[in-house]
Amino acid sequence: MSITIFSDGGGERGSAAAGACIVEDDAGRRANLVLFLGPGTNNEAEIAAGLLGFSFLRAASVTTDAVHWISDSEYVLKSATEYIHGWQRNGWQTAAKKPVKNQGLWQSYLVLARGYRITPEHVRGHTGHPENEACDSAATWAQLHGREELGGASHRWVSVGGSSESWLLVDGRGFIGALRSEGRFEPNVEASLELVRLLQLSGVDFPAFADSRAVRHGEFATKAAEAGVLEPLIEKLIEAHAAARALASQSEKAEALAGSLERLLKKYRSKR
Repeated sequence: MSITIFSDGGGERGSAAAGACIVEDDAGRRANLVLFLGPGTNNEAEIAAGLLGFSFLRAASVTTDAVHWISDSEYVLKSATEYIHGWQRNGWQTAAKKPVKNQGLWQSYLVLARGYRITPEHVRGHTGHPENEACDSAATWAQLHGREELGGASHRWVSVGGSSESWLLVDGRGFIGALRSEGRFEPNVEASLELVRLLQLSGVDFPAFADSRAVRHGEFATKAAEAGVLEPLIEKLIEAHAAARALASQSEKAEALAGSLERLLKKYRSKR
């Protein structure tokens, strides 16, 4: 299976920031995701939008090694596929010996994108590219309405700007807050997997998005909420699964454990 991630984000320090992505498989199935970040910069939002897409692949256990990443941010695409390797070798300093900006987010990218062969494609923003325009509209909408729509929830199905498709709105404030750090030489794995955890709690995968279009987001969200009594237990399973996945490349036992936990989580989600 090949995967395409379309991403876009926007924000200004002192006001709200948000990122959005569309994840599409080679069968044409799509997941529409939007992330509210609270106050943040444009570059933080652009990076986070891509991280949301990779988090979805982990959360939905999508099996692929090829990801086509399309964005209107050259900074994001070049950083992710070219500059980041030099930053690692230089102790997270640029060629000019200055600290890498958004270091925590880029370290999170290393965790979430591990194992994927990524092909970047830059498109110009606001030139009519359908998916880029959709992500831009969703991110702009979330900047204005994300806080109010979420209330105290970690995620919610929403309609964006009159679109006929449902988007999953996710609260990314805790995620980005934990990753705004400089001076770490290793990724903060626990913080990096926060979006994966939130997406898994929502039960999100490609079929979930098909269901949400069929019954509209309100009924689907109600159905998901009925399983809330088990969420504390499921959350612990998700944390254990994420930790095992992070160590799978180093240990056969960790890989086997990750597989067992993944099957258990799939069984639970199929009954929701």
